[in-house]
Amino acid sequence: MPTHLRTPPVSIHLWALVIVALLLFTPAVSAEVLIDEGSNYATFDLESAAGTYAGTPHEIGIYNIQDWDGLYFVYVKVSGGGNAGILKANPSYSSAVTLKIGSDVVGSGTAHYNALFNSAGDVAGVQIWLEIDSWHPTGYIGTQTVTIHSDSTLFNGIILSGSGSYPAFLRVSPERPIGIRSSFENSLVKGTHIARSHYHWENVIDINDEFVSLTRNLDGNTYTSTLQITSDSGYFVDTSPNDIDVPYIGSGTWNVTNPNGRIYSGILGSDAPGTPTNPIVTVYVRNSQTGALLAGAHILIEGTPGVDNWTEYVNTTLPSGTGSYSLPGMPYQFRILAESPGYTSTGYQYFRAGDTVIVDMEPYIDAPTNESNTFLEFYIRDLNANPLGGATVAVDGQWLYSNNNGYARFEVSKNATYPYTVRKSGYMTISGTATVADGPRYVVNVVLGPGTVPTNPPATDPGGPGATPTPDRRTNEEKGQAVIDMIADNAEGIGALALICLLMGLLKLMVKW
Repeated sequence: MPTHLRTPPVSIHLWALVIVALLLFTPAVSAEVLIDEGSNYATFDLESAAGTYAGTPHEIGIYNIQDWDGLYFVYVKVSGGGNAGILKANPSYSSAVTLKIGSDVVGSGTAHYNALFNSAGDVAGVQIWLEIDSWHPTGYIGTQTVTIHSDSTLFNGIILSGSGSYPAFLRVSPERPIGIRSSFENSLVKGTHIARSHYHWENVIDINDEFVSLTRNLDGNTYTSTLQITSDSGYFVDTSPNDIDVPYIGSGTWNVTNPNGRIYSGILGSDAPGTPTNPIVTVYVRNSQTGALLAGAHILIEGTPGVDNWTEYVNTTLPSGTGSYSLPGMPYQFRILAESPGYTSTGYQYFRAGDTVIVDMEPYIDAPTNESNTFLEFYIRDLNANPLGGATVAVDGQWLYSNNNGYARFEVSKNATYPYTVRKSGYMTISGTATVADGPRYVVNVVLGPGTVPTNPPATDPGGPGATPTPDRRTNEEKGQAVIDMIADNAEGIGALALICLLMGLLKLMVKW
């Protein structure tokens, strides 16, 4: 009988040591994923512009289409009594549409219009809009024309005036980045334009012994950016949409700026990139209500390895409202104090090296700028009464972000009623109205529950074109209480589900060990 030699089993501990050794002796590579997410909002008014020849509204003009990832809403309101015959016969319209660039399908959605009437019943204007369900203009950059296609007569064949006059027709531009166009000379429709999108931007920067590599094309999408490298050997800039490898040639800095103006930066050391260097801290000083960077803000950064004896590291003015600095890593902690004319100091804000530091400053306003105005203030919270920062609050065509305290403030005319909408990604959208009298300020408390609730523009209903939905006349407190009651009614089921999830997690841990 042949003898079978049996190899003794290798100890698990020995394998662990081998793996650790391999990790320790693997050349260091510095790779970082750069991500930016948020909302884009554009609005401009061409009501007072000169009118040009009329045409059918069948196109969307977009300046720098790569800046409008996640486009979901495009709108224009037109004043005047044109198209009276069509609009009286068909006061509302809804139709599925396909969106194309050339022959390429880049999106789909629904086109709508509502006729506007005065008290005498005469046509006073029309509002048209697109709700975009799918949007994927992959690979397209720069100014593009998106055509709107329908199986029926688009917008029932209404004709709208273009804006501008020969030869200065008004087209898309940095000041007018996106809008619905007439079929004459690509001119934007004469009216008030609004567009909204949710954007996602992503680059990957990879620094190794040979190259600084920037990847802009990910998952079939192109995310444009500006790469700047300053080193001992000179200055390099690239704004192409391509992935790029730049030879690693000495100490310096790198910056990547995305289309929304956000800057990411780091240091290129004189030694190999794997050599440890101090972490980089990028500071942004912003208007808490609009998110705009505060040019000329002054910052003071102090640090300590313990709890006392703070040492000054940075004391400077930010020309553009942002800056990047190399600071010692652990065990150091840091604090920042920001000041800007016209804004209230927020006091010290604490952070660690390597963090991205955002300082949101409140505009300093004691009283409305006009004695005929008052303040309409919003406090946005979740179901646990925690403030929700970064919520978008829209009031009568104006919009602001809630600050870290969930607060947003509008200056509005007294003795009026204002529609408002509050939305935040991952939460229900709440809409309502707020009435102000002649007092100094009025407060609206809004509670957002988790999830999303589909909303319909005025005078539309999934049940059919032209139907007007029943208005929700509950107060925000009543809406919030309804959500809380729903959770309470289902508390037993929710608790059981949580217990199951806990047991599953424990089982996984037991299997793992």
